[in-house]
Amino acid sequence: MQWHWFAILGAHLIVTGCSLFLGESEADEAFHPGIEALARLRIIGENPYDYGSLWVGQRSTRSFVLTNAGSFPLTLQSQAFSSEDFEIHGLDFPGEGGTCPTTLPPGAECVLPIDYAPYVGGANHQVMTLYFEYRGKNHSTQLQLNGHGYTGESGTIDTQTFGASGLVQVGADYVLFDIAIQTNRRILGVGQTSGGMNAVRLLENGVIDTSFSTDGWAIGSVGTGITISNAVRLQSDGKSVVFGYGVNGNAFGALVRYRTDGSLDTDFGTSGVAIHAVGGVGLGFNEGGIQTDGKLVAVGFGDTEIFLARYLTSGSLDTSFHTDGLLLTNPTGGNESGNRLVFTTDGKILVAGHLQPSAEVLLLRYESDGQLDLSFGTNGWLMDDWLASFWFLTSHASTIELQTDGKFLLGANKRGDLSFGFSRYRSDGHLDTTFATNGRLTTSYSNDSHVIQSVKINKNGSFYAFGNFTTDAATYNPVVARFLSNGSVDTSFHGTGYLTVANSGTGFPKGFAVQRDGKVVLSGHAGDKFNFIRVWP
Repeated sequence: MQWHWFAILGAHLIVTGCSLFLGESEADEAFHPGIEALARLRIIGENPYDYGSLWVGQRSTRSFVLTNAGSFPLTLQSQAFSSEDFEIHGLDFPGEGGTCPTTLPPGAECVLPIDYAPYVGGANHQVMTLYFEYRGKNHSTQLQLNGHGYTGESGTIDTQTFGASGLVQVGADYVLFDIAIQTNRRILGVGQTSGGMNAVRLLENGVIDTSFSTDGWAIGSVGTGITISNAVRLQSDGKSVVFGYGVNGNAFGALVRYRTDGSLDTDFGTSGVAIHAVGGVGLGFNEGGIQTDGKLVAVGFGDTEIFLARYLTSGSLDTSFHTDGLLLTNPTGGNESGNRLVFTTDGKILVAGHLQPSAEVLLLRYESDGQLDLSFGTNGWLMDDWLASFWFLTSHASTIELQTDGKFLLGANKRGDLSFGFSRYRSDGHLDTTFATNGRLTTSYSNDSHVIQSVKINKNGSFYAFGNFTTDAATYNPVVARFLSNGSVDTSFHGTGYLTVANSGTGFPKGFAVQRDGKVVLSGHAGDKFNFIRVWP
């Protein structure tokens, strides 16, 4: 082992709290040009700092004071956390309530707010690293952050951290149809209103986020009649796109794009709205998706056809798709509609739809240019008559989700008994017989009628199914179930594998979302209000 000895002349050794660093003078720098490497950004306060114990989904903010203990300005470059459980308050530097500038003069102090918002239960021991430049050289300093997360019982309503006993009701004369979780953990909901494709945003605790638009509600006007917002999707830049339709005489397809602050994105369509109408033809969008290149694909219904359209990021039709950006498909010659879509890893478009009045479920796969993929099924499509897609509120209930291995899970109702039904297919369109019983799964949770609405596949291959059950024609209650990847019931969820939320005041459940911490947010409405329910994973 070789030892190196250094003599430091004129330096002052300073110890404050748990921070140890060397301060220098300009004279020291002149005689010893390497000594500036020993200058450090000082963090005043406890190090390590313990936030204590919080429920997963709660948030605690601690403001740390930074000071430049050197004789020259330093530039704050970036920060990094060893876990997503800790983050800058408000996400973006310097954070909400933070005062740190990019350049910190010598002797100056500033405030950096740091949140602990645990994603997982148990002990969290993490490190925040601050990177800065001082006199042309890059340095870093670290702060140890500790905390502990509590979790509720799997499959129970999150009464600890969300709304009033796990339920949030907002708005008036609205029906909630879809939910998206933004990267800042905020919850975006869209649905049915009069005169506009409206969206509401909640903070992670269920309180309306008044920083969104002016009062938490954003309105995209598409006419004076009834408007249906069936789906909301998030772009990589944080903007949100709502897919749906309006009814003013004939139905017409509509897309609305909002900026992150809830204002209409005037760079999209006409003042943030793109409308597609054909005289004498009723059409609309039931679902939408965003390709990796940012283009928007919408699927829905024409008079009797599956209606597919692709838009550029500007909101104009993409004329490289099919011939003019629009495509009507009717492989059976009957009364058809498109309900859901997903994108395969090679850029193809997989659509789940249905045939009326017999309610068979249809699957179609398109090439990226809009042509049917003839290698799939029979001439690009297949029919699953073991399943049935029934009308519910504004669209037929059938849903599709893509697995990481290219297989896809189709959810609807088992024909004949109104129970949840699932079929899993290989990428070539053949049933995956390793799933459940020869590729099919059916389950029900009472003698009541069930209608499936959505399926979400987790990273570990397990999946959630969400829908409703009803004992009469007027009462619809949410039900959410979890299954293992092979189709077995996951009894670790609520002890039975499912949760029914009877008599919750939440009717007409339709959309749901899974947060990054695994919690499930369910949608519905009651008393003409948007209803949100959150459940522990």
